[in-house]
Amino acid sequence: MLSTTEYSGYPIVKSLESMQLIGYISRANIEQVLSQKTTGMQDNTQCFFTSDRPFPRNAAYLDFNPWLDQSPIQIVETTPLNRVIDIFRALRLRSERSHDAALEIATQFDGQLTV
Repeated sequence: MLSTTEYSGYPIVKSLESMQLIGYISRANIEQVLSQKTTGMQDNTQCFFTSDRPFPRNAAYLDFNPWLDQSPIQIVETTPLNRVIDIFRALRLRSERSHDAALEIATQFDGQLTV
């Protein structure tokens, strides 16, 4: 995943079915954990992002839980537009053009926010 994308971080969801957001992990933190791999770890080594179930006793695993941001900023379709603009301004996000990216936000008919 890291070799095929350039994202600076990734959302962590409970399952692909529920898509319930449980946190966010940065690319740098993923790379840090992966650099600490021990011998015996392979491509199919189990990875844990939460501590809500027991870790395996006799198998290698990677624990990403300490690096997981469990309260990332979330914008959903019911978030008021003025709140979205405030978030963009607080993050100081800018477009490639000189004016504020928050002013470029528009809602589409299906409620999706686009920049």
